[in-house]
Amino acid sequence: MLLVSLYSLIILAILLGAQIWRPQFLLQLAEYSFWLSVFFIFFVSSYLTLQQYQIWLTSPLAQLLLPPHQPIGYFIQYSITRFWTGPMIAFAMALIALVAAKLLNKKFQERFFWPAEPWLFATGLLLAGHPGWMYYTAALFAVAILWQLLFVITGKSGHERVSTYYLWLPVAILTILINTWFRFPPSS
Repeated sequence: MLLVSLYSLIILAILLGAQIWRPQFLLQLAEYSFWLSVFFIFFVSSYLTLQQYQIWLTSPLAQLLLPPHQPIGYFIQYSITRFWTGPMIAFAMALIALVAAKLLNKKFQERFFWPAEPWLFATGLLLAGHPGWMYYTAALFAVAILWQLLFVITGKSGHERVSTYYLWLPVAILTILINTWFRFPPSS
């Protein structure tokens, strides 16, 4: 879904711009962007489901896959498998990560994240899609470990913790770009 990838990159670029130039506005924008992205992704899934039904209606052979020749459950199962499962998995993982990050942060007196970070992580997971959320999580941990190692090697980190505040969005953008590149390689 190239449209979803383009939308994801635009939203993440806007959030990154707000993070750099308007950090006081980021918390409100991050939460709003997450819920707007949820709406957009499920709207696209609905639209694709409707389009698939319309396509099958126009083809005499494909009409055999619709009622009265087949139960409506066949089309519903096809649509859920094809258009809904990936976004629902990504949404579930984003919600789990959001709730876990907020609970852990609250339990440890806001030590782990700035207020906008759980929203940025959840938005990155959601917009990376399925299975992109797995790549995003792995890349995020790898970059965070490398970031920490860099600070340790250069001696800039004594006993203080290195913040991942500026890593959430660039890693999400990179993950989506790589995932889109390999799913839709440029034509030669």
